[in-house]
Amino acid sequence: MYCGDGTDYAEEITYVLVYDVNQCHRPPNKTFIDHLGNICGPVWYYAHSYISKSDCYDVIDLPPPPIPEDEGNNGGDPPPVVPVDQPPSGVDPCEEKKKISATQSDPAIKQINAEVLSHANGNEWGAKQNKYTLNGSGWNVPDVTEGTKDTWDYTFNWNETDGYTVGSTHLHPGNDASAPSPDDVFRMGDDFFNNAGIINNTMMPPYELESSVGFYYDNVSVTIVTKSGTYVVTIKNSTEYNKAYREYNKNREAYRDQYRALAGSYREDFNVKSTEGEATTFALLAQLGKSVNLYKAQPGSTEFKPVEAGMLNGTPIVRDINCPQ
Repeated sequence: MYCGDGTDYAEEITYVLVYDVNQCHRPPNKTFIDHLGNICGPVWYYAHSYISKSDCYDVIDLPPPPIPEDEGNNGGDPPPVVPVDQPPSGVDPCEEKKKISATQSDPAIKQINAEVLSHANGNEWGAKQNKYTLNGSGWNVPDVTEGTKDTWDYTFNWNETDGYTVGSTHLHPGNDASAPSPDDVFRMGDDFFNNAGIINNTMMPPYELESSVGFYYDNVSVTIVTKSGTYVVTIKNSTEYNKAYREYNKNREAYRDQYRALAGSYREDFNVKSTEGEATTFALLAQLGKSVNLYKAQPGSTEFKPVEAGMLNGTPIVRDINCPQ
């Protein structure tokens, strides 16, 4: 197979990816994106002078929507999403959504979310979600604090005095605000790996360390409140998450650039009427769909639905996962 002007040989990789010096290529019925977020078309697509084979990877192909009941086959839900390369097993979002909705219905968490959302001066605001005790159910309600236009920060806690930080809520301001960003998602990794509270606590006995690690991964989440709804991100598969976290740390700005490029392409090339929230949801799940689960609730609601993103008939889409009742 040849790409470009036909003079450069393109190696066909076993996972149906064709790579050339500056290009990603996809055979018919397959879609790939490069590390800058360019969606590779049915012919070669110029990407970047430094692109490598590993920079081209697949986007999930989504099944068709449900068949209406009046068109035969007794209606029905779409079949499960099957990625081009099967992802590792992880937390089932249809099961986890019950836990998410219950947590977000807790009076302490509702109080935090409502207060954060009430601030409308153009800056991000937020608060930690701290458990009173390890393996406990009660929430410590900290003060809501102000960040800047683009960032909000907090101090991680992991002790009996201050509590155990297993999440945070912060505001993405504006009428057309974004979904969680890679920086939001990887703050969970920063908290785990970079603080003395958990993994770097050399004074913690092994049995206590194991308990802390398990408790953290089972409970950690990031909540983003916006005028158009509330998002929650959890870790779907810790192995995939840690792998993605290492990639993110190799070049954080490049990772952000990819996220922005994916969102921009979604809006400008495919769905010009989409919101910023929809476009950035696609971008986040294109990057991290194997690593995290993403949920969204409508404004004022605590009924969260898992969200998926991928390709349908060659077009990128974002939609709720239709969970069994």
